[in-house]
Amino acid sequence: MTPPDAERDLLAALEKLRNASFPLELWKSPIFRGASVVQRYCAPNSPYVVIAMGIVSDLATVGASGVLEPGWDSPRSSMVGLLNAVLEDVRDGSLWRGIWDAKNETCADILEQAESLFESKYFAAATVLAGGTLETHLKDLCLRYNINWSGNGSINNYKDALSAEQKKGAISFFSLGDSKQVTAWGDLRNSAAHDPSSISTVNSVAIHSMIVGIRDFINRVP
Repeated sequence: MTPPDAERDLLAALEKLRNASFPLELWKSPIFRGASVVQRYCAPNSPYVVIAMGIVSDLATVGASGVLEPGWDSPRSSMVGLLNAVLEDVRDGSLWRGIWDAKNETCADILEQAESLFESKYFAAATVLAGGTLETHLKDLCLRYNINWSGNGSINNYKDALSAEQKKGAISFFSLGDSKQVTAWGDLRNSAAHDPSSISTVNSVAIHSMIVGIRDFINRVP
């Protein structure tokens, strides 16, 4: 899910709506498609998604003549206006900022859970949870900056992709120090996931430093 994909899909949905002709039955598919595009690229609690679902619901109130109850606009016109608003937010970057902010808030909540597990001495669980948060954030960075990774999604594959772009000068936020630290965190997470008993031999300070370090990294590279 990348910005170019969003602009392409929004423009295609708008084209379908603009070409849809009377009667009402010919409106439905383009309207449903428009709502689907909004759901795909907007956060679930976004006002855009709420409006899109409202427009779809309004189709049920349209009579055989294709005219809504007095005071309502055409669902097709409403969806065109909504898609244009989302498209504007995509182009100026504000849609993505909202999505990334929401994702970062989720990451912060999960890291708080990892901290709680650590304090309860569930060291392996805390390490796995923190590592999963790191993996999610690295993936989001790759998606945000249109960076492709090799193989299946993993901390190391996302890290390698970001490092390659850093070396090419395409990005400036992921340093060699970040790469080394992410590798260490990934190794610790894998140890906890595949052999939880091994974590009992690890200094608890290292686990707590991992949780704090991942939080700092996400705040620094949101």
